[in-house]
Amino acid sequence: MQMIKFFLIVFFFLYSSLFSSEIQEIYVLEYGKSYYPSHLVNTLQKTKSVSMSWLFYLLVDSENHKILVDTGFSEIEYSKRFGLSFFQSPAKVLEDAGFKASEIDSIIITHSHFDHLGGILLFPNASIYIQKSEYENFSKTSEFKKYSTHFQKIKNSNQLFLLEDSTILTNSISIQKTSGHTIGSQIVRFQAKGNSYVITGDECYFVDACVQRINIPKEAAYSVKNNINFLNTIQKSENILTLHDPIHILKAGNLHYYKIISK
Repeated sequence: MQMIKFFLIVFFFLYSSLFSSEIQEIYVLEYGKSYYPSHLVNTLQKTKSVSMSWLFYLLVDSENHKILVDTGFSEIEYSKRFGLSFFQSPAKVLEDAGFKASEIDSIIITHSHFDHLGGILLFPNASIYIQKSEYENFSKTSEFKKYSTHFQKIKNSNQLFLLEDSTILTNSISIQKTSGHTIGSQIVRFQAKGNSYVITGDECYFVDACVQRINIPKEAAYSVKNNINFLNTIQKSENILTLHDPIHILKAGNLHYYKIISK
């Protein structure tokens, strides 16, 4: 078993070395808007519901590798159930930003909820990075059935990476297990053009709440303690990117995407 683990670590290191260049572009991509119950998110607002964006991110490095952080979802029924307006398929939003779904090299899944993992079938060529505990928990759900064939396919082609803790993915990207929102939720930290960024998944919904270390409510947490532990690691120098804060897309005007930094 130890020998197998050793070879897996070596393989992971060699694979990761393919992505050792610097992040040159960051895109925030919005596939819908909605209102959401305030008691299920960490927010400074006192209203019963809050305005949210439904987002995912694209990182492009100097070798033109394209890495998604989460995928959104494309099912119309989910859009209707959660009252999304201006809904578009994540693949269409990506296309509007100038990229094809087939170009995506890798996907980092912060956690397995439908709005973060639900679009993986749109990106058939991408490797997937997810915490092992999150994957195993997700595989026991009825929702997993629609993705099982795809997961088996990428597993057979050595494109499924089940992480067991925090991981240095490249010289500029690290994936850190947090286990606050879900059993295997993770966040992404990276460097780009001398600046530090953290993509919080749903460990934090709104930037201002994140800055003030407002934890997610117990209704939305696997472990409030773990969530607080993550919030306490955020540095003042870090640019906080969440998956639901409208502030990230406001500069785009009527567009569904915004380039945070460019080449």
